[in-house]
Amino acid sequence: MIKLKFMGSLITVEDIKKSRDFYENVLGQNVEADYGQNVSFGGFSIHLRPHFQMLIDNKEVVVGGNNFELYFEYDNLEQIVEKLKAEKVEFIHELCEAPWRQLGVKFYDPDKNIIEIGETLEYLSFRLHRQGNPFDEISKLTGLSREFIEKSVQNQYRNKAINCVKDTILPMQRKQFEECGCCLDEQYKRYGNTERLFAKTIEVGHIYEIGYPACVCPDVASGKVKDVSHCECSRQSILYVLGNLLPNKNISVEIIETALGGAEKCRFKVTVE
Repeated sequence: MIKLKFMGSLITVEDIKKSRDFYENVLGQNVEADYGQNVSFGGFSIHLRPHFQMLIDNKEVVVGGNNFELYFEYDNLEQIVEKLKAEKVEFIHELCEAPWRQLGVKFYDPDKNIIEIGETLEYLSFRLHRQGNPFDEISKLTGLSREFIEKSVQNQYRNKAINCVKDTILPMQRKQFEECGCCLDEQYKRYGNTERLFAKTIEVGHIYEIGYPACVCPDVASGKVKDVSHCECSRQSILYVLGNLLPNKNISVEIIETALGGAEKCRFKVTVE
């Protein structure tokens, strides 16, 4: 059986320099090779139309046929739409949801080739979960598996948590940890009762309770986020910090109660194995 290796798509353009600038500087694509009449971006190429027409025995090349598109993904779609507006591109439609709930935008490149930019399916899962939809409901809406959705949501919250604490909470916690002889029990005994954090030992070297007297998330404080599902971000931030302090331990973090869930404070159970 013959098995061909797919190398990419090719679109024809009238002005190779103008189109290269569009894909390189507006859509952020990296040029892999520039052969003058053909520029490769990896996965697709642009080819000067008169030269391409010569290669196909001068057969007609139809411009703007609306029967082909190049598809890209980017999670901050509002940002890219504003950039496209500034570049005065011609939109087919601005942000809208597909039947499977994925957000996307469609527009033309300088040669009337259709370009679509959609959010990743991982971010789609995360966005719908932040809106309060259970995993099973997201699966029904999108056709994605529950396993994929759960993993996507955890990864998105983990990335968000890491960006939130890696340059702030983690250095402070590491300093305290080292001052206490790299002993979590001693650290919580000495530093586990502050205005912003409480931590106590339930079982020495094994089980702890960590929490916040009030929700400290800036997204919650600004009113941007109101759903209790966002508390996964706090759980992931605790996992990340403790994972850095105790890299050779297996750590699990369970949500006991949170302010977003209606409790007076946020409490988490930490188990170290």
